[in-house]
Amino acid sequence: MAFLTVTAHGPKIQIGIRRSEVEACDITSVAGTLDSFIPELCDLYRNRVDFFVTDYDDDPREVWDIPEVRAFYGKLFRTYKGMFYWANTKSQMFGMLALLTYPTFRSGGGATITMENQQLFLAEGFVLLNDYCREKGLSPDPANRAILEWVKATMQK
Repeated sequence: MAFLTVTAHGPKIQIGIRRSEVEACDITSVAGTLDSFIPELCDLYRNRVDFFVTDYDDDPREVWDIPEVRAFYGKLFRTYKGMFYWANTKSQMFGMLALLTYPTFRSGGGATITMENQQLFLAEGFVLLNDYCREKGLSPDPANRAILEWVKATMQK
């Protein structure tokens, strides 16, 4: 299911992922929704999509502590090559994608990943992004710039 909200800075897309899809590790619905944006909405929705899981409100664990959520996002990141094209770099989504894809450790009341895994996340993601753009006939340049801006902002924190 996809939810569209409009902000002062343009559209922000939110894709809700049902618990049943997470537990089945079925990325079909998410991939289909993202593919439906091509080609008309590529420029408008690029790096503006947030993904969230539904039906976990009663679960006291943090989302990165839920094994089936981690497995789902890991599969989504590695199987659907366009995550670096679509994932919102202006929200917490992009960093959350890294947390849900690589092993975490506790830090300052939250979770993080090692610098080595951050580098692996970026390297793997850029390769997948370039493959995705080549397959879809899209330019990776705007997404590359958005991600590099995210990296720069993250390093300054």
